[in-house]
Amino acid sequence: MSIDHTSGQDTPTAKLAAQIALDQPTLVGAVRRSSARICKYAGLLEAELGTYRPLVGYLDDAVGLVEARTGRAVEEDLFARLLDRLGITDVDLALERLADARPHV
Repeated sequence: MSIDHTSGQDTPTAKLAAQIALDQPTLVGAVRRSSARICKYAGLLEAELGTYRPLVGYLDDAVGLVEARTGRAVEEDLFARLLDRLGITDVDLALERLADARPHV
């Protein structure tokens, strides 16, 4: 997804922002600052997820190796507890909260 950074830089858009500022003087600036912070944090999160995703895949492979070596399947409940122990469940919940936080979707 790419963003056209020239979008919204036209006169009618600037006038609308100014009209909003007449009623809510701090709103436009507050939204702009909040948007900038979210983009910064999203960039950091995206980089970490690039590391995290393969690790979760390696974990799944490692569980498969344990199952092959022992000849026993790892029970679903035990695997879920492992995910809890390693914080993966927390990450899943945090990512769901992020998806739910998008107000315009």
